Amino acid sequence: MARATIDFIAFFALVVIALCLNAGSALATDWQKRNEEFGKNIEPLLKQFCYGCHSGAEAESGLALNNFPDAKSVFRQRRIWEKVAQRLDIADMPPVDSPQPTEAERKLVSEWIKSTLNDIDCGKTPNPGAVTLRRINRFEYRNSIRDLFAIDYEPALGFPGDDVGYGFDNIGDVLTLPPLLMEKYLRAAEEISQKVIVAPSSGPIYDSPRKISQLTADSGGKFEGNRFVFFSNGKTQFEEQAPWTGRYTLELGMAGSAAEGRYPKVVISIDGKKVEELTVKTDSPNNAESFKIPLKLRTGKRVFEIAFVNDHYIEAKDGKPAQDTNLYIYDLRITGQKPAEKVPESALPETHRELVRDSIPSANRSVADAAKDVIRRVASRAFRRPATDDELSRLAAIVEQTVQAGDSYEVGLQTALAAILVSPNFLFKIEEPAARIANEYPKLSDFELATRLSYFLWSSTPDRELLTLASKKQLREPGVLAAQLDRMIRDQRARDFVRNFAGQWLTLRKLDHFAPNEGMFPDWNEQIRDYSRTETYYLFLYVLRENMSVLRLLDADFSFMNEKLARFYGVPGVQGDKFQMVSLKGQKRLGILTHASVLAVTSNPTRTSPVKRGKWILDNILGLRNIPSEYQMILKGVLIVVAVLLQRQRR
Repeated sequence: MARATIDFIAFFALVVIALCLNAGSALATDWQKRNEEFGKNIEPLLKQFCYGCHSGAEAESGLALNNFPDAKSVFRQRRIWEKVAQRLDIADMPPVDSPQPTEAERKLVSEWIKSTLNDIDCGKTPNPGAVTLRRINRFEYRNSIRDLFAIDYEPALGFPGDDVGYGFDNIGDVLTLPPLLMEKYLRAAEEISQKVIVAPSSGPIYDSPRKISQLTADSGGKFEGNRFVFFSNGKTQFEEQAPWTGRYTLELGMAGSAAEGRYPKVVISIDGKKVEELTVKTDSPNNAESFKIPLKLRTGKRVFEIAFVNDHYIEAKDGKPAQDTNLYIYDLRITGQKPAEKVPESALPETHRELVRDSIPSANRSVADAAKDVIRRVASRAFRRPATDDELSRLAAIVEQTVQAGDSYEVGLQTALAAILVSPNFLFKIEEPAARIANEYPKLSDFELATRLSYFLWSSTPDRELLTLASKKQLREPGVLAAQLDRMIRDQRARDFVRNFAGQWLTLRKLDHFAPNEGMFPDWNEQIRDYSRTETYYLFLYVLRENMSVLRLLDADFSFMNEKLARFYGVPGVQGDKFQMVSLKGQKRLGILTHASVLAVTSNPTRTSPVKRGKWILDNILGLRNIPSEYQMILKGVLIVVAVLLQRQRR
């Protein structure tokens, strides 16, 4: 086994042993004993001093301590009971105007809580916990779009900033989906879909309104006020010059009055051929209703005819008013849009040709069937698993409905693609809950494993090779997973992992906001800022690809520089703009702690800051930021022992 691997395993083995050597912990938690202690010693004190205020539906601050029947229920709600112990330690609870426990009783409850919460079950029963539904962050979104469609969607950087947890912006528990981000996703989906699938360019719009006052009728009709009235059967005709053959719409604003429930009927004809008959049912002659009649017209002069055909009149009788069926026309216009012109094959992007191919509707192939082939190709990549038949049918229905509404097949595909890009199956890394077998961890599916690998090492979606292996269930075969890991680490996309992980772990993103005093540090400029960050990324990537010990990041006697950065450091013998490995043997400059990028983010504008650097080392190198305080001294001791052992080994 390589020495780097031995160092790594030894280091973490010692840490785990230290965490398990807690005074109140055994190799496996004795919950029966804990429950007996709770029932005998703790619960009576809680009843006496706490339940009065903290029980039932009306509990103070919503904290009902009587809802915890045993020790395990206390252990599961660590945050609540940590606060209870803190309030007991500072004698803040019970309130001063309530009966108080003795100091011994207060200490008994506090220490039992801490001991129970700090119990670590190092037994053989695995407890992997629940998997959080994790949204891809904005950097992963941009990378995924790039790898899916070869589009660098820069506006993704303008998405609302992702929440940070434990120093990283890809923690599922804090990655929320605010309304503003959802709006950004919708807009992005529309823009991206229009770049991926190119629809025929829309032709000119035809809009021909008619003045109602210019209409004439052969009989029974005339213009009155602001409307044309048919008070008896009659018809009106007008000519329209159709500029092209295609689809048009006749738009009419009409109202009517009824006699004995007989509403006016209208018959519309073009060139003497009846195309539509409709009934105008309105509650008042003054409230016009809009009617839209789709038409197919040939180019040239067309003669339109609108006829009122069911006049009916009832005279006033026995005190009842007269009734008359009349038709009132308020608005009349013809609209249309020239059919879109087909985009030349040479003007189509590669993504369009790859996705659409020959999946075109025809006399023998419906729109839905053709669309399913296209959608299957893109959805199965975007969802990082094969799209289901139900998903394909629903997305194909979107295309079909879009075409039925008068848009082109390509516009329908754009709409379906936009729906895919706002689907939770794309925006979230979804893992189906697996049945747990006794004493075994639930296994990920091959597709879920491929997704975890790709978003970990590439900050992007799985490529075709990973998905192909997953579909064949070969990803876990001996040697295959190791080969894929090696391929992925050596792929250019691994640089995204380095920028994201190292950039956040070492807080290099703060470098953008570092502004040293120009008078004291005249050699620092934007170029050196970028070069110094690149140096750290190069070293991190090299250690990763060469499978070196993680400790090499701290004591590497080499680095990566170009001529300008080497001159900034005072390192001789480096020429050219290209970054190259540079030996630092015999110099005091070793590892990332001496990199300009790290020194800058841990400094003040005019001077160094031992306090900032000390805290940075504790948080980012020793990892003490999120370790419970009772373990920090143990962990510090372990790290010192490991450091001494490694130092002796190197001697």
